[in-house]
Amino acid sequence: MKTVFSRLGWFLIILTLLLTGCAPQAPTQVAPQPTAIPPTEAPQPTAIPPTEAPPAAPKQLIIALNFDVVDLDPARSFSDTYLIGGKAMYDQLTEVDPKVPGKVNPLLAEKWEVSSDGLTYTFTLRKGVKFESGNELTAKDVAFSLTRLKNLKGNPSFLMDGVDKVEAVDNYTVMFTLAAPDASFLSRTAAIYMGIVDSEVAKTKGCTDAADADTTDTCGGYLNDNSLGSGPYILEKWERNAEIRLRANENYWKGKPNFSEVLLKLIGDPTTQAQMLKQGDIDIAMNIDADTVASLEQQQDLVIYSGLGPSMIYLAFNTRPEISEVTSNQKFRQAVEYAIDYDGLTNAVLNGYAVHPPSILPIGFLGGESVQPIQRDLAKAKQLLTEAGYPDGVTLDVHYAVTAQFGLDFGIVWQKIQSDLAEVGITINLLPEELSVFLQGYRGGQYPFILGWQTPDYPDSHANASCFAISDGVFAKRMAYVNKTNDELVKKSIATTDPKEREAIYGQILQNVNEDAVFIGLAQAKEIIVYSSKIEGYRYDPVSKIVVFELNKK
Repeated sequence: MKTVFSRLGWFLIILTLLLTGCAPQAPTQVAPQPTAIPPTEAPQPTAIPPTEAPPAAPKQLIIALNFDVVDLDPARSFSDTYLIGGKAMYDQLTEVDPKVPGKVNPLLAEKWEVSSDGLTYTFTLRKGVKFESGNELTAKDVAFSLTRLKNLKGNPSFLMDGVDKVEAVDNYTVMFTLAAPDASFLSRTAAIYMGIVDSEVAKTKGCTDAADADTTDTCGGYLNDNSLGSGPYILEKWERNAEIRLRANENYWKGKPNFSEVLLKLIGDPTTQAQMLKQGDIDIAMNIDADTVASLEQQQDLVIYSGLGPSMIYLAFNTRPEISEVTSNQKFRQAVEYAIDYDGLTNAVLNGYAVHPPSILPIGFLGGESVQPIQRDLAKAKQLLTEAGYPDGVTLDVHYAVTAQFGLDFGIVWQKIQSDLAEVGITINLLPEELSVFLQGYRGGQYPFILGWQTPDYPDSHANASCFAISDGVFAKRMAYVNKTNDELVKKSIATTDPKEREAIYGQILQNVNEDAVFIGLAQAKEIIVYSSKIEGYRYDPVSKIVVFELNKK
């Protein structure tokens, strides 16, 4: 390294030498002394203070995924990307049992009781849990957070449907009063969007749980840049369309996190994710598709997880005539339903990394296999297309997201659907869009025909039934799907705790969904998650996919 001195620097050095007597001086005449000069003491070494060790580099966990997040406020967000970060920043009353997905275990709640009439759930909270601010988490925070979730009327607010009120009985007891018995309620308390916020700080930032919170709550912007949770990690920075950076909560009630930083990085392309894994630039890849994973099978330093999860992709049709006369026609939708080569899609195109679900409930969930899946029937598809008024075929523009979800590349899926539909006279013009652009159009109900994706928010069949099958469901509203019979059946399905009775009810619901053909269950993913062999403690979580607090790195 070259060092450059200024003229002033040289002057200061010379001046220092002069002042310390190190510069040459004129000789001085000294008269000889009769006494001997005492011996000079040997110079003593000067102690050099120890050099401080440089600060240790942060221990990072880097996860690559394709972002669909538009909000980090737990009461407003509704995306798969959020699930990982939300689980890291906020705690819920319960969490999904890792071995029994339909069961929940205590988290913030140590225990709970359900009244004999099924209308009251009373939770006893864990003592000593602190928010990142240092405030203790109490029942008032639970009541505030979940009442706010209900009153914001946002996408995840359906999780509080049927809850009349939430009350803090005392500091460590919170009581939920339901309007009617609901067999799915306990499972819903494990949903990531049911995260508990620090109400004391939240109120100072404009959060409110008032009945008119949908118009008066003003803290959404704050919660996009700051977390207010009790989880193992704290939001450090969200750089939109780039990364979410979390730092360790050193005072987390379960213990100090293993990583000082967790980075969720936007890496949309599966090939790029694979290359970064090989180079060691990331630790976990969430969007490796069925084609790309083959290139990683011989990598000794990587681990490939693949298993049938609850996530699925589906086709959805807008029933608003003003959006599309074609897709609002039930016969046309049914023609599409019978024209698709489901087995060819899951086996040949997706290399066996998916199965065909019978409808909008995942295989493995109660009632998910209570109906027979639709099988391809080209003759029937052509007949239905003629009955729809399109004997010579029809052309549709289709907007789709350039993304890979659950290891399924949407571009490849659409090419297969395009080819299948062409065999019966339906021409699809594919219009690829960036994910954020597509989401805006789909969530606004602007597109006639889309390919969507869904991961159940909690381990109960009501999680999907309440989104797809009822008129005010989040996905049903986007497609203007209304089936009054299903509205009543869904209410009935959660009013009983008898599994056999619930399964039979779901069978009726799925039969109606398949007949209406507004939503078509296309493929249930065998999710592919690839990670470095240095990562320890990974297990698949059916809700958040990854629980970062449980991970460590060699």
